[in-house]
Amino acid sequence: MSTIKEHLFEELLANFLELNRDIDALIISDQEGFIIAGEKRKGIDLEIVSVLTTLINPILDRMRNEFAFKKFGTASFDTDLHRLLFISIDQNTTLSIVLNNMASIDKISPYAYFFAEKVAQILDSGESDSVDISMPIFETEADSGANSGRMKQQIYQMRLEKYLCRSLMKMLVFRL
Repeated sequence: MSTIKEHLFEELLANFLELNRDIDALIISDQEGFIIAGEKRKGIDLEIVSVLTTLINPILDRMRNEFAFKKFGTASFDTDLHRLLFISIDQNTTLSIVLNNMASIDKISPYAYFFAEKVAQILDSGESDSVDISMPIFETEADSGANSGRMKQQIYQMRLEKYLCRSLMKMLVFRL
């Protein structure tokens, strides 16, 4: 792999790890379990996760073939210590995400699929191609709870202003 792709993977992995403290490790590996790129936060053995990925690959292949997904497949497993999320990038590459056991798969999924797409772009890119590795912030329902109070306040304020305008108009018309 070229040094440009290695650098892109390093930055992408670092950006993704910064998004969520629940992510313990990220591994991009081929179908034989060889690690293409990986990053970990703490006592995670990347080699063990890579071996698990080789065991999961036949299951993902079968799911793709039986359910006509052909290109992508996803599997998740819970253990006592971690939640494991496996996403097929293509026929030969799998993204493995190790989360802490209390992490929300629903909250991380939009980022994981976006990350998988970025990995596919890097793998398919040529030496002169440019790949944007920035990660967006997807707002989830849980995150929007803080904003809902502000939104309710704004709606109340708009209704109050509308009511005051009507009242003022009635007073002006009444005086004329």
